[in-house]
Amino acid sequence: VVPADADAYETFAAQELQTFLRESTGASLPIIADTGLTYDNTKSYISVGDTVLNKLNLDEEELGAGGGIVDVDGRLVSLAGAKGYGTVNAAYRFMHYQIGWEAYASSEVYYETKESVALLDFQDYKYIPFSDYRNILYKNIFGVSNIAAATRMGFVASSWDGGKTFDGNLFGGWLHNLKELVPGSDPAV
Repeated sequence: VVPADADAYETFAAQELQTFLRESTGASLPIIADTGLTYDNTKSYISVGDTVLNKLNLDEEELGAGGGIVDVDGRLVSLAGAKGYGTVNAAYRFMHYQIGWEAYASSEVYYETKESVALLDFQDYKYIPFSDYRNILYKNIFGVSNIAAATRMGFVASSWDGGKTFDGNLFGGWLHNLKELVPGSDPAV
């Protein structure tokens, strides 16, 4: 379940969950909006982001831009961050513990193949990375097509016209002169 007005982070987190849970278990989980949705204790839900099902205390000061919470309450799994990459990080941590998900390189993602998965009892598990915005060492992967790989590996996805991420511009005045700073660099590559 995603919010009816899901932002790019919430949408991306839901898509990553859907993809890797299907590849790991074969289960195809639909992504639905929370429009008109009320909790039904006879059904199971994975709430991604700030949905109507979300009852988490998302303290922005504590969690920052990248911190997220994973919580299980009965048949409701809640994955959310106060803002930004927090929801994506919550989804990745959930998959890490549930199916052994790990990204070793942008194109090398590991997960276990399972016929069934017993839901672990997460109780307000908080994951707060030491670096907000997943831009460790300011590594950049260029191009919009690399956003998924960049996010999985904890890098900022950027482009030659000023560093585009889910939020918009990042390092706007820095990348424009990279061609002159790196001899032989070609922005078309």
